[in-house]
Amino acid sequence: MRRYWGGWTLIEVLVVVVIILVLAGLIYAVGAYAIDRSRQTQCVSNLRQIGIALLQYMEDHKQADWETEVGGYTGIEAPQERDRLVARWGFPRNLYQLYEAGYLKDERLLQCSVSKHRSDVDYNYTYPALLIRMPPHRQGQVNTWEDRIWVLQQRKMDYPVVTDTNHNNWANSYAPNHTVLWLVLRMDGRADRKKVTLSDLALGGLRL
Repeated sequence: MRRYWGGWTLIEVLVVVVIILVLAGLIYAVGAYAIDRSRQTQCVSNLRQIGIALLQYMEDHKQADWETEVGGYTGIEAPQERDRLVARWGFPRNLYQLYEAGYLKDERLLQCSVSKHRSDVDYNYTYPALLIRMPPHRQGQVNTWEDRIWVLQQRKMDYPVVTDTNHNNWANSYAPNHTVLWLVLRMDGRADRKKVTLSDLALGGLRL
């Protein structure tokens, strides 16, 4: 005797819906990861181009080698004097200056596709003049992360001069032990990805 299909039961329909939702969630997660990874790779490429332009700019404008001279300073109070010193080392005042002076051919290299705040420059530039300040307020304390000029002297070509923090959901990053991703350009031209906790980002990311 022939049997006729009587349709789906409610449980069967629910099982199929759940399976579809799970598969859709997995596909979305994998796709989102691939897209963000691609954007990270593009931003790392941008940082490398910025690094090349920065080193070329400094080579053309420097009057002294900063990694040699910085060892002789213990802190400078006057902002104008700090700016003159850093200009003597050839550092630009800001990253956009690299484009204005022709060292970066494409202005878009200074922009990150995932930045929520559109501007001329989406990357963070740790201008060395901000670090060459007075010694730490705790007298006699040396060789600590609180002594910023000491950090600059020790890091030298490993110094994280440009960073990209656009690949994080900062709304979920309040806990000190929450891990966030920073893309880092160092003075020797290396650009890499680094995952750190918020407690490691004290002093403007000098621990990177």
